[in-house]
Amino acid sequence: MVNPAAGKGQAQRLLPEVAGLFRDAGHHLEILLSRTVDEAREMAIDAVDREVGTLVVMGGDGMMHLGINVVADRPGVSNLGMIPAGTGNDLCRGLGMTSKDPVSAARAIASGTPRPIDVLKVGDRYVGGVVATGFDAAAASGGSAAVESAAPPSNFRVERRFACISVSPSLRAG
Repeated sequence: MVNPAAGKGQAQRLLPEVAGLFRDAGHHLEILLSRTVDEAREMAIDAVDREVGTLVVMGGDGMMHLGINVVADRPGVSNLGMIPAGTGNDLCRGLGMTSKDPVSAARAIASGTPRPIDVLKVGDRYVGGVVATGFDAAAASGGSAAVESAAPPSNFRVERRFACISVSPSLRAG
């Protein structure tokens, strides 16, 4: 699943090289280009429901968030590959990935090296990165008194752990 506009077009420019890495590694690849967030969500859900084994997303933080939500919502899928190709790439950087090198991320996914990550469920959404609850702003602006009055919502909890940056052995070669 690719957001071709991510990184001011970087995702689309790098797509042939990234796709080649997967094909050269013997993985079956279906490229899905989205025009809108809703279309991307529908395409990703459809792919996961067809039991692709691994959903790989390429784009910015919005695409990573979409991938986390689609995979975390479907218990039969446990693999999400993330290729940072946006301008910020906060989630991938926070996970210790090289956020400025989408080709290296694709190479890691193609090699099949899994890494578990934790996600939070806040209401009906999953979050893999930063959740701002007001605590951060209170700490930045008001010192300890403001921090004491800011508390995270009670519905924050680690919801699910799944493999990230991996390729499932169930992917068909070809």
